[in-house]
Amino acid sequence: MRLLVNTNVKSVSNAITNSSSEVFLVKSERPSEDVKELILAFSKIAWEDDKIKDRKFPRKLRNIITEDKLDLSTDEYEQSSGMGGDIDVTDFNDAACEYKKFYRKDIGEELKKKNLTEEELSHYVLVDIDWARRKTIQFIQNNFIAYNCDIQLTEKEENIYEIMGKAYLNRW
Repeated sequence: MRLLVNTNVKSVSNAITNSSSEVFLVKSERPSEDVKELILAFSKIAWEDDKIKDRKFPRKLRNIITEDKLDLSTDEYEQSSGMGGDIDVTDFNDAACEYKKFYRKDIGEELKKKNLTEEELSHYVLVDIDWARRKTIQFIQNNFIAYNCDIQLTEKEENIYEIMGKAYLNRW
């Protein structure tokens, strides 16, 4: 007797995520390095304290919070599930480095195939986060354009997701 298992992986996010995490493609007008730093700082503060106050952020991030009028208020709580409360944020620089390490070539060819530019990708980050980190997830959804892996993406966003996801998967 044989057992046939059909697995349908629709996107890189399906391969990345597990039952304890959510994966978001986050877009901002700000450079991805700033967004990555801001999300990680918020997540750290939210994990350590239920009260989010802008004075807890480094000066550079406080300026971004003020300039962009980011919403720090949230009624959610940070918790941990099977993923242990982990959060991982990958920006384009991370993706390019991981791509070069794994494929031993520059990411530029891949971008050309997908009709993308480094400038476009420099405004996206990929966030893999424990689903129980509700406060940080709410912060991301309230302040950025956040595409969840369950949402149908446009072809362009799917291509960005795939490139960022490949780099993320190659780390493991």
